[in-house]
Amino acid sequence: MNKFITVIVIGFDLFHYKFAAAGFASFQELETTLLQATLSKYARRPHSSDPDGAVNVGVRAVFTDLQPLQRESIDVIVHIQSIWEDERLKYNATSGTPARMNETLIYALHEKIWKPDLYLEPEWTLNNDAEKMNIRIIANGHVGKNKRFRATIPCTTSFVGIEHTDFICTTRVMSYSYFDNEVKLYWVADESLRLKYGAIDAESEITRGENDTCHWDTFDGMNTSCIEVKLFVTRRFPSIFYRLYLPSFMAVLMAWSSFWIHRDEASARIKLGTLIVWTVMTGYISIEVAFPNYLDNIAGNVWMLGCMFFTWASFILYVIIHVVRRREKTKARHDEEREKEKEKEAKRTGERALSISALHPDARLESRGLKGYSVWNNRNKFKVTKIYISSFTLERWCRIWFGIFFIGFTIFFLAFFGQDMFV
Repeated sequence: MNKFITVIVIGFDLFHYKFAAAGFASFQELETTLLQATLSKYARRPHSSDPDGAVNVGVRAVFTDLQPLQRESIDVIVHIQSIWEDERLKYNATSGTPARMNETLIYALHEKIWKPDLYLEPEWTLNNDAEKMNIRIIANGHVGKNKRFRATIPCTTSFVGIEHTDFICTTRVMSYSYFDNEVKLYWVADESLRLKYGAIDAESEITRGENDTCHWDTFDGMNTSCIEVKLFVTRRFPSIFYRLYLPSFMAVLMAWSSFWIHRDEASARIKLGTLIVWTVMTGYISIEVAFPNYLDNIAGNVWMLGCMFFTWASFILYVIIHVVRRREKTKARHDEEREKEKEKEAKRTGERALSISALHPDARLESRGLKGYSVWNNRNKFKVTKIYISSFTLERWCRIWFGIFFIGFTIFFLAFFGQDMFV
């Protein structure tokens, strides 16, 4: 991002003041006097015509550089431009050739005059830009100062959408040591707030800025005059809805639809179940790369853990259905072989086929046939495990209850975590 520094130029056409009698014959005389003066002579708060005796300080904020949003805060470089009146610093502008209506005060004399100690609140980063300050003195006694600040401004979420999120970043300009009955801050009438409109980065942009006056309670009921700046930032990003919630939701729907595939298609259902489980797990793992720090949000964890549970449940339920179905096939094959053996026995002995209920508990024929001969002499030959529920019934129950539980989980999630989905 191209960075630039806006230098304040306070023109005579901007502030329309009446010239009073000059205090010094020239600006050079003013500089010489300041150089020889003690700190207590001109560094005291100047006299003001305000009824409260407070010095009125006009302020303009110029935001020249903004960094992308990170952890709901934004790093800015802002120039705080202030102007106030100090009749002690008047000088005759016509003495020089050519006449100059305002002059820049050298840095060595900055500490010799009074100036408001303004700062940004909150200012989370160290301000090492004290030397980056410019002071200009106008012939009519008005003083202008431009100071560069670097600060981190906190932002709050004002709107959460599927494709973008709106933030309000608020900061205040305040005085370190003066109360509102000593220094009063106000916005200058002409372009009090200047913003570098346009994109902060590829995803964020400042839509507008607002400014207002305020009072800050310091201690013991004493207030400090302050001015407030609000930056409205819109951040457009690859939506968390499309990257996290929608794919995982569709994955669970695919897991649910697998119960409509015939239970004998084991290969297809196992491949589909494995793919779904793997997709949800990799999506949960990779979300930290796509959206850093999002997993600190409880809503994302609850949703992804719920989807992982349902995808694993569909896979395990099919394993149970497959086991029951395999036992049904085994029982059917044994029943068929039993019938064939019964028909063969009836044919050889001339007897009609006996029902299974006519068998003796020791698996031998009750009727008298050939002595010592029976095809049922091995009781474990057609051993069949008892089946208490059919695979068809179990699969039908899974179709119904899987959908009911997942829809209930979705409603629960939206009711308790819907507001935190995109935070």
